[in-house]
Amino acid sequence: MILLELDEVTKTFPAKIGGWRGRKDLYLALDRVSLRIGERECVALVGESGSGKSTLGQLILGLERPDSGAVRFMGQNWHCMTSRERQPLRKFMHAVFQNSSAALNPRMKAGDIVLEPLYNYEKMGKQAYRECAGELLARVGLDPSSADRYPHQFSGGEQQRLAIARAIAVRPKLIVLDEATSSLDAITQYEVLALLKELQRKLNMSYLFITHDMKAACAFADRLLVMHEGRIVDESSVDFVKNLSHPAALKLLDSMLITHPSQRARP
Repeated sequence: MILLELDEVTKTFPAKIGGWRGRKDLYLALDRVSLRIGERECVALVGESGSGKSTLGQLILGLERPDSGAVRFMGQNWHCMTSRERQPLRKFMHAVFQNSSAALNPRMKAGDIVLEPLYNYEKMGKQAYRECAGELLARVGLDPSSADRYPHQFSGGEQQRLAIARAIAVRPKLIVLDEATSSLDAITQYEVLALLKELQRKLNMSYLFITHDMKAACAFADRLLVMHEGRIVDESSVDFVKNLSHPAALKLLDSMLITHPSQRARP
């Protein structure tokens, strides 16, 4: 079953040319982009900075509107709905971003952070909420007793786990991972990707993994989509990644698959 579908999506932004009093033009960020993501599928959207991949993620999340084309989630045209009509569907789509420290409210305790979606969608007693917070923290490899700590008391990798725990709180069908591991060191990146794969198996979720890192994409995803200058220019399953042929894809392929440093061959 198709969970997410984009059909000929185009997006432009104003661009100023010729200094502060120059004429205004339009910058084409997305050019007739189409894609599909099925249930329990992990798709990597790979591209260099400025290729349009994060803009595409914002459209999918409803943070931007397309100039033309359609974004359908669970069969509903996302951008033809009012905010109120969209609200029930938002339960099934969440995101994890690159800068977890900026995405976590510094004045909220970890337990309240991971419970944010539950507060919005599921009403229960205070003790039940607290038990859910402990279960969510444990599910992402954090000590349940850390529920009373604040974000600055966690490492970068632990903050990203907090963001993941919040994203899975109401059992979404799709999580958009926008450069979610880019700021992590190699060991922590490996561990977070392994956690995400485990959660996908247990919770039957789909992922859109937006990244510039082809190594991580090949290690994590089922299917690769390569973006360049606002278009999807190449695609492949990870089993046939050598079949990629577009110059932008070949440039991204100039690396080895990510491995845990402790497993690398020694000279």
